Amino acid sequence: MSQKPLYECIRCGYKTAHKSSMRNHLYKNKKPCPAVKNKLDLTDEIKEEIMNNRIYEIKVEPKHSPVFNQNLVIDMENIEKIRTILEHNGKNLLGYGEKVEQKHATRIQRLQDDQYRFRFELATDNFLEIIDESVQIGGNNYEHMNLLFNEELNKIHMYHDDEWESYLMEAGIKRIITIIRDYYLENYEKFMLRRIHIDKNISFYDLNSYKLQLNNYYKFLAHFEVYPTSYHQENNDLVPGYIHDNKYYLHEHCLMLYNDMKKELTKSDINKMKKQVIDIIKKNTQVNVKSLNKNIIGLANIDSDFRENLLKVNLL
Repeated sequence: MSQKPLYECIRCGYKTAHKSSMRNHLYKNKKPCPAVKNKLDLTDEIKEEIMNNRIYEIKVEPKHSPVFNQNLVIDMENIEKIRTILEHNGKNLLGYGEKVEQKHATRIQRLQDDQYRFRFELATDNFLEIIDESVQIGGNNYEHMNLLFNEELNKIHMYHDDEWESYLMEAGIKRIITIIRDYYLENYEKFMLRRIHIDKNISFYDLNSYKLQLNNYYKFLAHFEVYPTSYHQENNDLVPGYIHDNKYYLHEHCLMLYNDMKKELTKSDINKMKKQVIDIIKKNTQVNVKSLNKNIIGLANIDSDFRENLLKVNLL
């Protein structure tokens, strides 16, 4: 048989094999025993535990990691949040123009190679969809989070050409449309110009359709006072192989079309279009920042290294 443990006083360490001796020690001593083992009071609960179980074990509460203060994340600058999460994930932020180009790479290639033999058209709603897609990040792809609306300053922040740029609203919208033009839509314009001016096999119906599409595209640009790619370009830069006595004929012709479309626009048309673009940027920013905050807070609660890094950032 195994030997029973001795009765032991948790306060002074006194031990005895006799229950009566321990009872005398706990209950009949006029002065409390010296707290040489543990500095605690011998409460009735502790005494009863010793008498019933011979020993008393100090209960140690399990230590829990403190819940991360979410306000630290919410109050951080969004640009700093993006930098912190990307650094943690070992990723780099993609420039706005590169994002637009990557998103539409397949379509750009087909436009450049004239693979759309059976018509290709972008309507006004499609242009707005392109803007919408250019602000979305898709899940937790924060390396694509390169366009932000700052509600407090009423400004647009954009990461492009390896740096963050800040714009007042009007200038920011114009910059967005200009980059989308340069990285995607100039291919659409040149495609239509080739169809209109050098495609000998184009039907009369398709020819008229492309002319109408070109006008519609120029009207979209005119809302933001963004000139088309054809502006100040020589003929061969726009349509290789196109022959004309005036090397700037296409520039002049396209500029005339652009100005005609611009004249058709009312102030109400322009304000409505700009509001649609602003709403797209604002709503996407809200969704993206909400996702970013949730991801960072969740990571901070389970990853001590990441949490410490966040605290350092907030103390700087």
